[in-house]
Amino acid sequence: MKLPGDSWLELALLQDITGVHNGHEVQINGYKSVEVLGGLFGFEAGANYKSSDLIEYYYTIAPTEALTRLTKYELQSAINYHFKLAYEYPINEQLSVDLQLKHTWLDRELAKNPIINESGYFSGFAGVTYHF
Repeated sequence: MKLPGDSWLELALLQDITGVHNGHEVQINGYKSVEVLGGLFGFEAGANYKSSDLIEYYYTIAPTEALTRLTKYELQSAINYHFKLAYEYPINEQLSVDLQLKHTWLDRELAKNPIINESGYFSGFAGVTYHF
């Protein structure tokens, strides 16, 4: 949904239809961009709800995968939050330099998982985007 100015609000409902984990998630993101030094500088904040099936598939280790016994870990759902900064600088009509830095805060209970030892993480991207 386009908001006044260069702002967006996005809601996504995602369901696994492949039968791999049968989980679902709900994402809500708000985005604002402004022109800076000939490019677009953007801010994004969002939340991501994850179901227990998705958590079990991505954030646990099955007994057949572990070399040692792990404590049992079950979580009904989790909500992770993130904040992202992005900058896109046009080179020409088709190409632009794209830089992104994102911090994700893991759900407090999800971070107590025996295989996770951090409460959040950074991710980033630097590259060239082709617009067609």
